[in-house]
Amino acid sequence: MQSQSRRRPMTTPKAKLGTKWMDVHEIRAARSKAQTNREAQKRLFSDLKQRLEKRQSEVERSLSGLNSGSQNLVADAVAGYRRELNAESSSIRLAYVQTAGKLRDDVQSTANHYQSSPQMLARYTLGSEKRSRYIEQIAHSGPAELAAFAELAASTKNKDLAAALCSKVYQLEPTKRPFDAAELANVIVGDELKEIQSAFSEIERLALEAVYDDTAFETGKRNPGRDLHVAVMKQEEDNAAARGNVDV
Repeated sequence: MQSQSRRRPMTTPKAKLGTKWMDVHEIRAARSKAQTNREAQKRLFSDLKQRLEKRQSEVERSLSGLNSGSQNLVADAVAGYRRELNAESSSIRLAYVQTAGKLRDDVQSTANHYQSSPQMLARYTLGSEKRSRYIEQIAHSGPAELAAFAELAASTKNKDLAAALCSKVYQLEPTKRPFDAAELANVIVGDELKEIQSAFSEIERLALEAVYDDTAFETGKRNPGRDLHVAVMKQEEDNAAARGNVDV
């Protein structure tokens, strides 16, 4: 009985048609809004904490002549005042958290449009007459000529030529490609892609910080695990900025 090997059919990439669209300017605006929202939230918490500390000092002074059991009275008084502040500030605190979450959800939905430099480059030149003419002109170019054109496109930051060359080189077998399309695209739009992906990361972190800090104030307790989480995210953002590159 002969055994027959079965090959798994190659899967065709599926388009994600339910994603949101935001252009670069909108993402930058979302990042700015997230930063502004977070700073306003931090100012609110600073004010609330100052009021709480002031009340604690007042209660401690008023009970300073009592025995050691007065500490429980101080704790109870502070806890009661915290509940008052929570109720008083609940609407504005919720607004800050909701704004941060909405911005995070918006950019997460559009993140699929900013996965790689070749993707961005192709989109920027979609429908371009220059790109179409370049494609016609390089249709029969050999490897050496394509490599020279790639060097020219990289040096001049010519998006239309670079997109045409990427389209052409993707039609060749990988071993016969005279340049790496992702590398060329990264030269042209890599810095912008890095900026946008950095914005995604920052907006996500700011949304988590908004929730974590709100919960900490409401309960009067910090969560070390959550604090470590955002600290790691911030460190990863700093490391990516220091490296000055982005995966494509």
